[in-house]
Amino acid sequence: MSIKIVKFTSIFYKIRTNLKNEVLKILYFAFVYPHLLYSIEIYGNTYHSYLSKLEVLNNKTLRILQNVSRTTHVIDLYKCYNTLPLHLLHNYQILLLVHKFVHYPEKLPSVFRSYFAHNKYIHNHKIILEKAIICI
Repeated sequence: MSIKIVKFTSIFYKIRTNLKNEVLKILYFAFVYPHLLYSIEIYGNTYHSYLSKLEVLNNKTLRILQNVSRTTHVIDLYKCYNTLPLHLLHNYQILLLVHKFVHYPEKLPSVFRSYFAHNKYIHNHKIILEKAIICI
């Protein structure tokens, strides 16, 4: 995945002065962002040290496209493009998956429909609490 993004960085470096910022942003979301987003629910669940090279590469790509210095804060890079750093993007995608599971299970592939279990099907706290109240 990072090899594909590395190829784009040299192209972006050459064209960044010739195109408007809006077009560069579109190019980022067309060519880089899908590679980051693909299966992030799985590979994002690893140690931060394993993802650090990819995160640095993404920061570098954003710096090149926005034509800013290396001293620019990372959070400003992400704010400008209205996106999230890799670890927060992972959390966001997991939350979207759980939201779909709870509210729109028909939109998920059938393999994910039984991926999570509702707490009420595992624990019977409510039944135990009702029995305790009756005994008192």
